[in-house]
Amino acid sequence: MLQTEKSTSITNRIRPVAASKKDAATGLTRKEWLLIVVLSAVQFTHILDFVIMMPLGPQFKDDLQLTDQWFGFLVSAYAFSAAAAGLLAAWFIDRFDRKSALLALYAGFTLGTLCCAAAPNYAFLLAARAVTGAFGGVVAACILAIVGDAFPGPRRGRAMGAIMSAFSVASIVGIPAGLSLANGYGWRAPFVALTALGVAVCVLVNFVLPPMRSHLVRGRQTVSVWSIFLEPTHLRAYVLMTALVLGSFMIVPYLASYLVSNTGRDKAELPYVYLCGGLATLLTMTFFGWLSDRLGKLPVFRCLALFTMIPILLVTNLPVCRWPSR
Repeated sequence: MLQTEKSTSITNRIRPVAASKKDAATGLTRKEWLLIVVLSAVQFTHILDFVIMMPLGPQFKDDLQLTDQWFGFLVSAYAFSAAAAGLLAAWFIDRFDRKSALLALYAGFTLGTLCCAAAPNYAFLLAARAVTGAFGGVVAACILAIVGDAFPGPRRGRAMGAIMSAFSVASIVGIPAGLSLANGYGWRAPFVALTALGVAVCVLVNFVLPPMRSHLVRGRQTVSVWSIFLEPTHLRAYVLMTALVLGSFMIVPYLASYLVSNTGRDKAELPYVYLCGGLATLLTMTFFGWLSDRLGKLPVFRCLALFTMIPILLVTNLPVCRWPSR
């Protein structure tokens, strides 16, 4: 929370105000919505860059003659690189203006995506995915830091719900479009399109996002990074997030291959699968963000984590389900 006139003047276009009762009762302002739109565009591109690899699995296997294990390395290279880069960035990322940090990281992410499009062989593609993940993972962390600075706690759930809806849009629009490009022009085409979109978003961030130095105005903290890493409460949070991600990515990367090989779906039908999944999350994401502001983050999370087991069990035990012949 900012309480000084100096910090207020620096961020006068997007006001990270104290979480008063009046602020909690009001909706998001136009300036806050503008910030959400910009951050959602960033979120959309880096999420799509990551998730587009998974439905492209059958095409990678056919075109590059990859085994399931080699394809798994392509997906995990992004994640492992993002984890390593995140740990490294934790030592110095807070020394910079949030806008400058986001621009630099997003430029590196866009360059990595271009390298994916230009990859001449599997080894180069694997390295390009690692580079893209190194920048893309810290971009995601930077978005969370900006939301934490710019939105008070009582409205943060709504802001995060709106921004995370970019995942739904990526599933509804991005993945089907990317798969259509890949089916028509090869697996490189989605990465070329993402590179062009990344350049446009980078320009948008530069012109729309104001300087965000509130964390610098408050003064440097004397707390060491190691004390943050080893804080017992933080360690429990790390274990929780690791379990959530591990549980998801034991299934998600191979979902497209599973639907094609095990349940009899055609590759041309995969865009509709991701379209339906994206529509479902789009209808629920913002609602649950609002609900978490009303009922509390922990009760909502516990209920969702429990009920998520149902679709996981259903999806992983599907029978062969071909369309009936006409």
